[in-house]
Amino acid sequence: MFWRKISFILISSLCLITLILPTKPKQANANSDFQNLHLIVSIEWQPGQQDALRQANGNTCAAFTQASLQDILTTALQETSQTLYQATDGQVWVEQYSVYTNGEHWNDADIRILANNDYRPTAFLGGFEKSIRTIETHDGKVHFVPAAIMLGRLWNGINARCGYWSELTGSQTMSHELGHHILGLHDGYAPDAASANYTYCSSTSNDLSAELPHDRMSHNSLMSYHYSASKLRGNAAQHYHCDNTPQTLMYAMDDWKTIQTLYGLVPSNQPSVLAHNGAASVKFMPANTKGNTSLVQFSGLNETQAMGFSIKGAPNKPTRVINQGLLSEGQQEAWYGINFSDNDRAIILARDWNTNSVASISQAKSVLSPTSSFTLSNQRWVADLQVKPKLNSTSTLPEINAIEIQGKECGAVRGKKVNLSFCPAGGNCRMVENIDISSSRTFAATFELTAAEIAGLASHHNYLYAYSSEYQTPVATWYQIAGGFGPATAEIHAPLADGNVGLDLQAGAAADVNGFTLEVYQPAPLCTNYNNLPNYTIKQWPTLIQPYMIRDKRLLAWYSNHPPLYAQLSYDPSLYRGGIPTVLVYNPANPTAGWSVVPIVALSPELGYLTVDLRTYTSQGLVYALAE
Repeated sequence: MFWRKISFILISSLCLITLILPTKPKQANANSDFQNLHLIVSIEWQPGQQDALRQANGNTCAAFTQASLQDILTTALQETSQTLYQATDGQVWVEQYSVYTNGEHWNDADIRILANNDYRPTAFLGGFEKSIRTIETHDGKVHFVPAAIMLGRLWNGINARCGYWSELTGSQTMSHELGHHILGLHDGYAPDAASANYTYCSSTSNDLSAELPHDRMSHNSLMSYHYSASKLRGNAAQHYHCDNTPQTLMYAMDDWKTIQTLYGLVPSNQPSVLAHNGAASVKFMPANTKGNTSLVQFSGLNETQAMGFSIKGAPNKPTRVINQGLLSEGQQEAWYGINFSDNDRAIILARDWNTNSVASISQAKSVLSPTSSFTLSNQRWVADLQVKPKLNSTSTLPEINAIEIQGKECGAVRGKKVNLSFCPAGGNCRMVENIDISSSRTFAATFELTAAEIAGLASHHNYLYAYSSEYQTPVATWYQIAGGFGPATAEIHAPLADGNVGLDLQAGAAADVNGFTLEVYQPAPLCTNYNNLPNYTIKQWPTLIQPYMIRDKRLLAWYSNHPPLYAQLSYDPSLYRGGIPTVLVYNPANPTAGWSVVPIVALSPELGYLTVDLRTYTSQGLVYALAE
């Protein structure tokens, strides 16, 4: 087995409090804090009373129906608490969820829900901790930090375009993420190069097809293939496919032994159907804003996907940016959190991957209405927006305390002035106005993070926005600081589980990494001249991945003298004939080479994950595309 699935994200925190793990863990009892859990949920947008939503239909999406997100989330959160109660033999459940909308309490939320239709759920191990906690694991020292679960708008097990959170795949996924967040457990699945598939840890079956949803209670683990399990894995006489999972590599213990060591919880002799049964109260807080759903589709470019953003405030000075995700040509997608009376606007940007051209909607037609159809046309003014985290030079931790946005205009026309905005997810934009770009065509600005953003790890997923004053034209993108790679002994890191992108070292290479590690990814830049694509159709917007080493509080690009990395990418099997994409890679540092095919070494249609072979990165990162 080549895989070493230990994922990390840079810790952003105001202070470090190191807790020594007790040699004799306390035993669970009736006064345990786990029996009085109160979680905060924050929704990025303002839902309407009835919004256009789509249920899951296998791996595809059913037709739009009008439904209440409040009702769906209420059911999902209640079911999630009950699943957690069942999995822990009645010792852990959520007593109350307080749900806020329109980004309220975003920085201190336990669960953040994005409007994005292309976001794979993520969670931090031990993110429920109230302060940084240092633990010793089989693989070395690991730090749990206060951090949030992050979800997309919906989830059907493969994508976030459809699937109510109240459906089995939705609530089970929430429960799986709470296993990371509250119990500190890692994933129980891993890619296997020998079989070219992923394997799923279990002590009850070695046949995934046997673990059916109608019999979830007799299978485990919730941290493995969670769609068919509601138990935690204990010390069984036999087990299947567990040895090379992140859980075993990190802890060298099963689920129950791990939470006994971390929190003093032990399997209970009392049946979980008795006593409290994990019932949760779900309270939605009153909202002061209005929300509606728009159905949006675009035409004009065949077999093309576009990024969609809603803009609140004036186009030259936005107050909020919300990423709606990806739209496909000729297909309707729901557009969330619209206030029609405020004339909220849309940005839709599409890229022709065979040429340098970028298409967008006309700004004269950008006012959203209950049903909106747009024809995309060539956009004259275009600019790249890329992000670079900034480290606090005075902190003892590698703390992200600022974000630098670097821009480069590349359209057919040249501008003189640009407004550049940093727009936190769930929060208000901050802007630098009238940046002079008349001579160099490049621009940059650094935005300091607030204390609340640093404490809530809100630096790792936000939006960037630029506006040309001369051409009254905007561009926007998003970024994420997530995934990661490196040994679990790396100080000041907390493993991040799941997610759209992950980078990992080959087993045995961890010893060659000396220092902290960090990964930044975002949509592939608009301006790059992508060559050599006549035989492929890109089905999902390509992703630029830039790994870093951190030494002496400096970010160092991951070069060829560092160990090569495997990449784990999420994909949607329903978008590809036969369910298997072709993975392409593009090196911005060597544009004449164009795209090349990357071998797939392991594939999981059940989870929508694939792993590609080792890559050597450069100072400009690599662009990955999924095509057919």
